[in-house]
Amino acid sequence: MTIMDKEISIAEGNDYGLIAQHERDTGPCSVWHHMKAVSTTYKEIIQRGNSIIPVIITYLENEDSGISVIHLLEEIVPIKDHPYQPERLGDTGMAAWDVKEAREKWIQWYNSNKQQSNG
Repeated sequence: MTIMDKEISIAEGNDYGLIAQHERDTGPCSVWHHMKAVSTTYKEIIQRGNSIIPVIITYLENEDSGISVIHLLEEIVPIKDHPYQPERLGDTGMAAWDVKEAREKWIQWYNSNKQQSNG
């Protein structure tokens, strides 16, 4: 079952629901500029900044989410801290993503940083 099949409501006002709505809005799209344009919750999620990162990570752990949720983390976290870099495809400006690997690396990054801050 994917998020597209689930009924997670943003009417409840929860952050998890905002992320679910973002993924429903963006669907299978892989072009980040298009994702931002079609998402009804993108701005609200990004404005929450670091406080929403644990919810995004939980979402990645629980859902078979695509690249649009990973891109939320990339917008919030400084690029120097990104744990995953997609393979660049020559001079095309395009990249090959391994979404499963990206999810795993972001979850590991979060858990590592959480342990360091609790240290």
